[in-house]
Amino acid sequence: MMTFSPARPHNSPAAEAAALLSRIGLAMLAIAVPCITTGARRAIFVLMPVGAVLIIIAAVLDSRSQGLAHIRDGLTTVLGLALLFLLGWALLSLVWAPFRFDAASRFLKEAGTLVLALVVCACLPEHTRISNLNLLPIGVGLAALTAIAVALGGPVLLTLGQDGENSTLERGLLSVVVLLWPALAALALRGRWNSAGAIAVLSALAAIAVWSPAGLIGLVAGALVFAASVNHPQRAAKILAGMFALLALAAPLLPLLVNVFTSKSGAEADGFIGSLQAGARIWSQIIQNDQWRLLTGHGIDSATRGIAGGFLPVRTPHGLLFEVWFELGLLGALALAALIVLAFIGAGRQTVTVAPFMLAGLTSLLTIAIFGFSLSQLWWVTMVGIVGIANALVLRSQYLGRRPQIEPVRARMANA
Repeated sequence: MMTFSPARPHNSPAAEAAALLSRIGLAMLAIAVPCITTGARRAIFVLMPVGAVLIIIAAVLDSRSQGLAHIRDGLTTVLGLALLFLLGWALLSLVWAPFRFDAASRFLKEAGTLVLALVVCACLPEHTRISNLNLLPIGVGLAALTAIAVALGGPVLLTLGQDGENSTLERGLLSVVVLLWPALAALALRGRWNSAGAIAVLSALAAIAVWSPAGLIGLVAGALVFAASVNHPQRAAKILAGMFALLALAAPLLPLLVNVFTSKSGAEADGFIGSLQAGARIWSQIIQNDQWRLLTGHGIDSATRGIAGGFLPVRTPHGLLFEVWFELGLLGALALAALIVLAFIGAGRQTVTVAPFMLAGLTSLLTIAIFGFSLSQLWWVTMVGIVGIANALVLRSQYLGRRPQIEPVRARMANA
C-alpha cells in the first residue's frame, strides 16, 4: 500500500501563496518603483503602498512569520527609541508651527510612510530567497538604462522641475543612486563581482547622462567610503558616525564658514556652487534673527511652506541640515545625530561582505539629503523607506554567503 507523508509547512498552499505575494510586492518595490519613477512623478505613491501591503499580507498568511516580534524588539532598541523621539518631537512642534493644517497633513503622510516601511522590514521572510535577492540588481540596472535613454532622447518635459522641485528624470536618477548599494551587496553575497562592477558602471553612466550634482556627489561619496571601509568596516563606521553627527550638530556654523570663504575669494559662482553660496548667506541671516528659536525650531513644514508663501527667500537652502535646524531646532538635530551614529555603528557590525556596502549606502543617502533640493517631500521619504526595505532584504540573505562544505561530508559518509 502506498503511503503519503504529510505536506511540509513550506509546501502548504498558504505558504506558497505567501511566497508569491511577497515576490510580487518586492518586485514592485525593487523593479517597478525605480524604473517608473524616471518617467512618472506620482507612480511611487501608488506602487510603494501596494507592494508594502502585499508583503504584509504574505506575512499574515505565513504561519512562520515573526513580524510582530520583530516590531516589538525593534521599538525597544536604542535606534528605535531615537526614531520615536524624533517623530514625537516633530509631532509636538505642530503646536507652534505656523501652518498647522498643512504641517499635520505632511506629518501624517511622512510618518505613516516610515511606519509602513518599518512594518514591511519586520514582515520580510526570515531567509531571503535567491530569486527575491536578484530583484534588487535587476531593478537598478533597468532603471539606470531607462535614465540614460530618457536623458539622451526622452521628452524634454521630464528634465524640467516644477516649482523648485527636482525634475522627474532627476528623481529617477536619485532612486538609482540610493538603491545601488543594496543591489551591489546582493550581488556580492553570491560572489557576482563582475555583475556588481557592471551595475556600478552603468549607474555612473546614468548619473553623468542625467548630470545631477546631488546624484553625482552622492555616488562619488559612497564609492570613496566603500573603498575606505573594505578592510576595516567597524573603524570606518565609527569615523563616519562621528563626522556626520558633528556635521548635524554644527550645521549652523557652516553658512558662516561659507560666507567667510566667499568674502575672501571675492568671486560669485554660478550654478550649483552659486546656489550654495546664496543659501549660506540666507541661512546666516536667519540664524542671526532666530535666537531662542534655534532651540525649538519654527515647527514642522515651516521651511517648505515659508518659501512657497514668500515668507522666506526663494534661494533658501532645502537640504536636510537646514530643514532639521529650522523646523525642529537643536533637539531635532540631537535626535538626528543619534540616529546617524546608531545607524553607522549598526552597519559597521554586519558581516565583512555586507558592511562596506551599507556604509557606502548610508553615506550616499545622507550626502544627497544634505546637498539635494526639496528632499523633505514625500517622494524622498518614500524612497528612503524603500531603501530601508532593500537593506533589510539583504541582511536576511547573509546566510547565502556561507555555503556548506559538501565534499568533506560526503567523504566522511564514504569512510563510515
